[in-house]
Amino acid sequence: MRYLAVIWFTLWGVTSAFCQVARVEYFVDTDPGIGKATRSLTLNPNDLGVKDFNLALTDVAEGSHILYVRARDAQGHWSHTQAHSFYVVTGTTATVGASEYFIDTDPGHGKATPVTAASGPDGSVPFVVSLAAVTEGYHTLYVRTKDNQQHWSHTLAHSFYVVANKATAITATEYYLDTDPGIGKATPATATPDADGYIRFGVALTEASKGFHTLAVRTKDNLGHWSQTQQHVFYNNASSGTVNITALKYYFTSNGQTSATYTYQAPTPAPMVDLNFPAKLSDLEGNREYVMHIWAVNSEGARSGVITKKIKVCNGEPTKANFDFIPLGTQVSFIDSSRNATKYYWDFGDGTADSVSNPVHTYSEGGNYEVKLIASNFCNSDTLVKKVNVLSLQSMYPNVGGNTGSVTVTILGGGFTNKTIIKLVKDGAEIKGRYIINSPDGKKLNAIFNLSEQEIGKYDLLITNESDVVRLDNAFAVEQGRPPKIWVEIVGRNVFRAGRPETFTVKYGNTGNVDAIMTPITLLYPKNVKVELKSKPAKISGINGLPNFNEDTISLYIPIRDSLLLPLIIPLISANGQGEFEILLTAADESSFPLSAWANTPLIENLADSVLTTGRTTGEKSKINPCLVAGIGVGLVAAGVAVEVAAVACPVAVGVAVLDVLSNLYGFYMSMQSIQLNFVSATDFYFSTTGLYGSVLGLGATLLVCAEVELGAPVAMAITGVGALIAGYGLATGCGEEVAYYIINLTSRASFDPNEKVGPSGNTLENFVKGQTPFSYKIYFENKDTATAPAQEVVVLDTLDISKFDLSTFQLQSFGFGDTTVKSIPAGLQAYSTSTLLQRPGKPDLLVRVDAKLDTATGILKWRFLSLDPVTRELIDDPLDGFLPPNKTSPEGEGFISYSVLPKKELAHGTEIKNKATIYFDTNAPIVTNEFLNTIDKQNPASNITALPPETQDTTFTVNWSGTDAGAGVRSYDVYYAVNNGPFRLWQYDVTAAAGKFAGKIDSSYAFYSIAKDYAGNIEQPKTTAEAATTVVKRVTGLPGNLPDGFTFKSYPNPTDSKVLLEFTLPTAEHISLILYDVLGRRTTVMKDKKFGAGTHTVPYDLKQFPAGMYICELKGEKFTTNLKILKQ
Repeated sequence: MRYLAVIWFTLWGVTSAFCQVARVEYFVDTDPGIGKATRSLTLNPNDLGVKDFNLALTDVAEGSHILYVRARDAQGHWSHTQAHSFYVVTGTTATVGASEYFIDTDPGHGKATPVTAASGPDGSVPFVVSLAAVTEGYHTLYVRTKDNQQHWSHTLAHSFYVVANKATAITATEYYLDTDPGIGKATPATATPDADGYIRFGVALTEASKGFHTLAVRTKDNLGHWSQTQQHVFYNNASSGTVNITALKYYFTSNGQTSATYTYQAPTPAPMVDLNFPAKLSDLEGNREYVMHIWAVNSEGARSGVITKKIKVCNGEPTKANFDFIPLGTQVSFIDSSRNATKYYWDFGDGTADSVSNPVHTYSEGGNYEVKLIASNFCNSDTLVKKVNVLSLQSMYPNVGGNTGSVTVTILGGGFTNKTIIKLVKDGAEIKGRYIINSPDGKKLNAIFNLSEQEIGKYDLLITNESDVVRLDNAFAVEQGRPPKIWVEIVGRNVFRAGRPETFTVKYGNTGNVDAIMTPITLLYPKNVKVELKSKPAKISGINGLPNFNEDTISLYIPIRDSLLLPLIIPLISANGQGEFEILLTAADESSFPLSAWANTPLIENLADSVLTTGRTTGEKSKINPCLVAGIGVGLVAAGVAVEVAAVACPVAVGVAVLDVLSNLYGFYMSMQSIQLNFVSATDFYFSTTGLYGSVLGLGATLLVCAEVELGAPVAMAITGVGALIAGYGLATGCGEEVAYYIINLTSRASFDPNEKVGPSGNTLENFVKGQTPFSYKIYFENKDTATAPAQEVVVLDTLDISKFDLSTFQLQSFGFGDTTVKSIPAGLQAYSTSTLLQRPGKPDLLVRVDAKLDTATGILKWRFLSLDPVTRELIDDPLDGFLPPNKTSPEGEGFISYSVLPKKELAHGTEIKNKATIYFDTNAPIVTNEFLNTIDKQNPASNITALPPETQDTTFTVNWSGTDAGAGVRSYDVYYAVNNGPFRLWQYDVTAAAGKFAGKIDSSYAFYSIAKDYAGNIEQPKTTAEAATTVVKRVTGLPGNLPDGFTFKSYPNPTDSKVLLEFTLPTAEHISLILYDVLGRRTTVMKDKKFGAGTHTVPYDLKQFPAGMYICELKGEKFTTNLKILKQ
């Protein structure tokens, strides 16, 4: 589409015959006389207004000269002679190297005030001149430049007037012809400024004589100050009467070419015509600059003088400026989103500027700045101004902590140093931050606050940088402590390529409001699958005074039947924080299998103050989680250790040793963070649990109390011991600790879709989730191996449903491309920008700019990857280069982004949450990923024990159970038992089987109930009563043989609430004893003891003095014994 830039000026009353210019001549320095100078060019009747001509300088000496030009009309009248000074230099083309200015008095070349501003999009250099020391009145501003050959330009002068107060409006305009009658005495112009600020008025020429005249115009402001007088020379060839303009004539010139002449008929003839009219541009070539020559024709055929205007004819749309920005402390990354722009000029509002499309600017201090972007293309420019709030103290995460432990915080801002002091203050009390760690650029600070027993309430954040103090009111809240609650999740493709290592991310988090210290996380997978940690665990041997041992000989993995365990310990998961580590998984063949992860509660409940202060345990000990000690005992029993040893002395001794090791390891972790200056919630930093146990064993004397533990060689001892530790700790549910569990079902295939979105995985296609932990999403993109060129720009758009997600919980996570993975995004951010320099052998370095931002109003998340030239900071020019090459050798052409967000708490059971992303590779058609579905599951599963017979004569019997679930499906069961009406204890933990063999004892009663767990993490409500019960009784046989023929024995009513009748039949007379026992085999009474004759006998008995329960009535004859049960209700 072509368009004409709007032209705002006016042609007014043509009252004279048109004067045609017939000749133009010029000379340099010396006037040879009128008509004798060099003729510049030949004119024709259509040559109106401005004409360009070339001036040969071959005979002009180097130095300053003056060019003179004059014109003659067809009637022989010569114009004034116009003069223009210029300077001739010889040699190569010069470029401007410096500029300077002064006011009124010249201090000498090179001694004036330098101009430091950068050039604007049109090559001009806008700069600000301070007038603070300039007195009120007229002054002259002088400006000059110097080229790279040290030649100074002419000094340009501009007069101006300084007033004490700013004027706000023009209140008067006046004009005169030729002679100035005095300020305020000229002819007033009654017109007022229009919407564009122009004052349009007509000047009557009826009294003006034929010939040249000067029109002078000046204005007055509301403070009474007059402007400078502007003058315009014109020629009046007088005629009588006033005539109307009937048409406008115009043509275009460009690069020596002239278009046809066009006519625009005035809709209504008038003495004055506005030149805002539709011009014909269809014959002109687009994206070129033209000079438009316009003149008016009146009703008598007379023509006005020619007005010229530069215009641009465009093929496309005009540019429209727009931008966004991402602050990170005092550094702000600007993101251009202008339409059709090819040039940029950024004014950052602090006296500095830039001309790249996506600049990154660091402010010297915080404050509110007005940032101006001038975006332009060939045709036009557009300006946009936005306010940017730069904070020297931007954010603090988390901003809530519990008063029962320590809380690790991340603070973003600027100007942090190794002398920075951080405090929380409230009503005169203060909590000092410890182990303060600063990033090298001074924009990020981490600190630990020990909030144990601190007063609940709002606290101000106080940061001191030497003499500079910054305070953020009500920045942090101390609340009632909640213990760490750990969640774990595996994020990755459910379907991946067989035979190729696939990256999976193990994410974990802590929804408690105190730090989780030393948290075990374990992976479980089949033995025929290879799993490797992308980052090796930190070495334990010999650090912080711990014993040296051959750590490399201890395997990271523990075999359990057909599977392998990979147990790790995460040093720190901050309050309300998250972390992650990556594994490489390889399945040699096409297959399907589960990959599981679980996380226990932290091994340390509370760190000693000395560890928080110095990183070492001195004096007061940290507090170990009691479940660890209980778990060690259970585990050692499972490993074959004598119960007496495993139950008391050995677990305590091992627990103390483990505590010492853990405390020292945490101190080591903190010191490493301090050295690396890269403090995050233990991301990619972990210890091997097998290494931990090896260190415990290395303590030697500490384990003398465990001398009865004969586990063989040290390595075998370490592996078996760790296996016991893991198994025991996982079973230590008597402490009321629930293990976080996650399972993802994987399939390896020969091929799959490389551009994919994955999220929280479930056991079914609906991917049921509780919705109480963050949804971790990961979006993969790949430049396929069949691509013909690398990708220079990749954009990922993802729209989150604002009716289902709580966007205040959104957090950017990691991203990566090729071999580069970035996990250092500070916690809690919804916008982030960074650049990574790729140094590539045999290729130029490449700067990869990554911007990510969530629009919380619309829910649109945008990630953008740009391939920039490190020098120009613009997109690289080479069309065959880019940051993401074709994926010939994995993972060179692969990339990903990830983030997390919580669903809204009020979502109902069964709510479906669907999400998909769109991926753009350069200018190619967008790629839409799969739609990922999750379904909210808020219903607990149900289960029960299958009914058991009231009694059994088998000491080992089968217990069956079953369960149902309306959502994710039942994953496992915990089964509890009670003996002889005692307390319930855990029998089966987290089992998937639906039956188990129970070993009981004779004359004991057993009661059972089950608790079901589903795949979404819902757990059946606790139970207090049995669902099934049975009693183990001893088998009854006759003495010495079978019971006599004709003998019977029964009781009724049975069950009974008190009285019972015992009836028996004897074939012959016999001495009979009737004895009553409880279920524990204890004799309670002799009901009858005498000789009975042959026949049927009835013995009544009242059980009112006995408690309810099961009783055994033994009938003992002279040669036989039998019994029966009596149940008293």
